[in-house]
Amino acid sequence: MRLTKRLKQLVSIRRSSDNASLPGQVNVTHFSESYFTIGGHGVHTAVVELVAAQRKAGHPVQANTFYRHGWLHLHTLGPLSALRSLFHRGVRCATAHITPASLVGSIRGAAILEPIIKRYMSCFYNSMAVVIAPTEVTLCELRDGGVRVPIKVIPNGIDRATFTASSIPRSIMRRQLGLSDSCFMVLCVGQLQPRKGIETFLGCARALPDIRFVWVGDFLFGPASDQRRSIRRMVANAPSNVKFTGQLAALRT
Repeated sequence: MRLTKRLKQLVSIRRSSDNASLPGQVNVTHFSESYFTIGGHGVHTAVVELVAAQRKAGHPVQANTFYRHGWLHLHTLGPLSALRSLFHRGVRCATAHITPASLVGSIRGAAILEPIIKRYMSCFYNSMAVVIAPTEVTLCELRDGGVRVPIKVIPNGIDRATFTASSIPRSIMRRQLGLSDSCFMVLCVGQLQPRKGIETFLGCARALPDIRFVWVGDFLFGPASDQRRSIRRMVANAPSNVKFTGQLAALRT
């Protein structure tokens, strides 16, 4: 499983650091502000899946506790994460789920504040012993942004059991979406943001009126979402073959 592979990679990073390794198992504390602010997005999903995989593998991991020793793994970089990092006495690392480029087209005003955001993120990531980049693109962006600490590329893992055939009959799930069994459907799952390609999605729907298009997701950041008003107009004027479901709870079968 990819999550198990990622776990082994992370442990090898910790053991190869300049800090003396702890005897036996490494105590890991994951910290993400998404646990008590806004969930339902990719960063929060990645954290939840990783914590679950490490616990399943028998590793002593904690989530959002204030244990000050061992290994602190940060997944967000807001003020609470910075404060949590400041008071930690052990090894600190961070996964760069968030970069300046990921905020532009997601959060209102991010493009204007991009130079300040870059400076802050550079300082934050440079305070870590190591930074994990989910992709090579992220690694390049971090280096271009002035991050000089070691960076390891480790893609976010998934629990493949989640994507096995559902026990709920396909016809029932389609009826919930207002679709027939024979209807060809194009599905997109993501927040309603410019960077997610909502305009392209609607353009394809207009060009292919005989195909049903379904978008699962919403404005998770409320009024702070970039171009929220204009996207609402797009949704209101979407062609009849498009359905927006809004935010849906995770389905476990």
